[in-house]
Amino acid sequence: MSLTNEDLLAISQLLDVKLDSKLAAELPPLKDDIRDMKLHLENITDKIIQLLAEN
Repeated sequence: MSLTNEDLLAISQLLDVKLDSKLAAELPPLKDDIRDMKLHLENITDKIIQLLAEN
């Protein structure tokens, strides 16, 4: 069985759609993790640096 260019293009488009939907499902948790890291940097790390600078 040989695949034509049209077949390969159709397969490629199906894979793109599946990958896009999978990535969209994974983005919210990644955004939450990034937000948590930023909050940690602001709340914890900045306070520690401030204490070190005061001493």
